[in-house]
Amino acid sequence: MSSPRAADARIGGALALAAAAPALFAPLAVLALADMGLGLGTAAAIVFGVFVVVTIVLAMIGMRRLSARAMAEDEPLQRGVGGQPVGSGEPGGGDLPGGK
Repeated sequence: MSSPRAADARIGGALALAAAAPALFAPLAVLALADMGLGLGTAAAIVFGVFVVVTIVLAMIGMRRLSARAMAEDEPLQRGVGGQPVGSGEPGGGDLPGGK
């Protein structure tokens, strides 16, 4: 059984590796494409283009998830316990005891 700190360390290590992976594999991809007969500049342009496309796709996904409409559809933020509006003062309305 591992401790929570060990699990946090593993997650941190995995995130560090994931952050460093593009910087480590981009030169390998350029050299592999250049080895297939493409010029070094052409290979670098292809790898750069792939990174740009991936960046645009991830940005669009993030913007869609953070849009105002998507945030408004988040039901737990709109309703309290028992479906009552937050701040209603009714029992089960999600207020603190005593309606304060």
